[in-house]
Amino acid sequence: MDSVADGVVNGDGEVKNGKKIAMKVHAAYNVGFKRFVLPKENEEDVQALHETLKSRIQIVFVETVQELLDAMLQKKENYKGK
Repeated sequence: MDSVADGVVNGDGEVKNGKKIAMKVHAAYNVGFKRFVLPKENEEDVQALHETLKSRIQIVFVETVQELLDAMLQKKENYKGK
């Protein structure tokens, strides 16, 4: 397992705010995901996470469906994130 994503895609192709981010990032890490792709709107939620967790799972922020697809389809070492 490599990547997981959260958020809502609206009709304009924008990736919008996800909910309960801390719980979801912890759960994703615990089952072995290496990367979590989130809406850029959730940056503050991620800042509140413990530094140890943030150092163990790559968090990538996206704003559009295209960015989401790019993040999900790229290998971790090839994707820089935002």
